[in-house]
Amino acid sequence: MTEAVVVVLTGVTTGVALGIGTRGLRLRPGDLATAAGKLLECLGLVLVFFTANAALGLVAILGVRSLTGAFVSTYAMSDVALVGISFIQGLLFFCWRETKPPRRARGLRAGRSDRRAESTETREGS
Repeated sequence: MTEAVVVVLTGVTTGVALGIGTRGLRLRPGDLATAAGKLLECLGLVLVFFTANAALGLVAILGVRSLTGAFVSTYAMSDVALVGISFIQGLLFFCWRETKPPRRARGLRAGRSDRRAESTETREGS
């Protein structure tokens, strides 16, 4: 029964968000696939930060243990705050990357060798 309540609640909020997006914000439903791809990219970054934070924390704990001989519990790494902070790090990094202007395709601009060939052809033709 509890699972059904969660499914119904998330279904209702998803439907409301879809209505607000399409009617209120004039978003196209066809762009949901692109948005889902960006969501997965963002979640991937969150996982990268979580893994890096957990690995660095474990290395730090093991380093303190081996250098000082003092017992430091790895239980500190199980704090739920690590997930939240990793989420914020991944989301911030994703948003920061999105502010970067898109790269131009390499084929659209002439490279150095193309410009040399053009100048050689121009000199030979005159």
